[in-house]
Amino acid sequence: MISFSDYVSILENTELSNRFYIQKGFPNDIKDFILNYKSNRSPRCHVETAKWYLRLTKEFNVDPNRIKIYRGTYSKFTALEDEHYWMKVDNYIFDPTFFQFGKVASPTKYSVQGIKTNPQAWAEKNSKEFSSIYS
Repeated sequence: MISFSDYVSILENTELSNRFYIQKGFPNDIKDFILNYKSNRSPRCHVETAKWYLRLTKEFNVDPNRIKIYRGTYSKFTALEDEHYWMKVDNYIFDPTFFQFGKVASPTKYSVQGIKTNPQAWAEKNSKEFSSIYS
């Protein structure tokens, strides 16, 4: 299992383009916004997913109905299989903390255990660094 300090070190030493997984076919205008956005980043998937939901809906004015927030696992072969959060925009994956799984992404490795039915409220509550993933 990778420690929090290891995640921070990875964040500080990783190129921006390698930090995310943006699935092929993802809307180009939103992809450009994501890749050009300057911000402090959290290694916590629920925090980053919540922050990106709020950025996309409030700063880039993406219709909230286009975004779904997912809870599940990335791959049954990772040490972090118990709980992971990511989102889909227009049914294409955006994983803001993909770097923790390695270098090769695959949409077939995402296993959904739940979808947030009120993503706005969930994002508001979970966009803080030390929020509980079980909120």
